[in-house]
Amino acid sequence: GAQLPLPTTSFGDATAVAEAIKAELIKDDTIDGVITISAGDADSAAIAVDQAGKAGKTLLGSFDMNQAGLDRIKAGTQAFAIDQQPYLQSFLAVSLLASAIDFGTDLPVFPVLTGPGIVDASNIDATLTGVSKGAR
Repeated sequence: GAQLPLPTTSFGDATAVAEAIKAELIKDDTIDGVITISAGDADSAAIAVDQAGKAGKTLLGSFDMNQAGLDRIKAGTQAFAIDQQPYLQSFLAVSLLASAIDFGTDLPVFPVLTGPGIVDASNIDATLTGVSKGAR
C-alpha cells in the first residue's frame, strides 16, 4: 500500500484531510482501502470515501476508535477500528505495581495481553455495550 503524505499544516484540519483523501481516491481507481492513525482522521476518510463515490468499494479502518467509528462499524461502512484498551495499558499495570509495593503481592509472571483489540462486525455489539457502561 501507499502512504498519503500530507503537509504538517493539515494536522488537525478535518477538511484538509478529507479533501486530500478524496482527491487521491478520485485520481487512483485501484485504491480499495484506507487506514488512518486516528479516529478523527477516520471521520475525515469516511467523508472522503462518500464524496468520492467510493462507498461500498473502499474499506475503511482506523488505529483508534470513537463513537462515530463504532457507528460506522455497526452500519457496515467501516471495517474495523483498533481499541487501544487504555485501562489495560495503563491502569492495570500501575495497580499491579502498587499492590506489589504496598502489599507484597506477586506480579504476574505470564503475559498480560493488554491489546490492542480489534473491533469489527463480529464484536461491535459487545463493544457498544461496554462503551455505554463507561468501561471502554
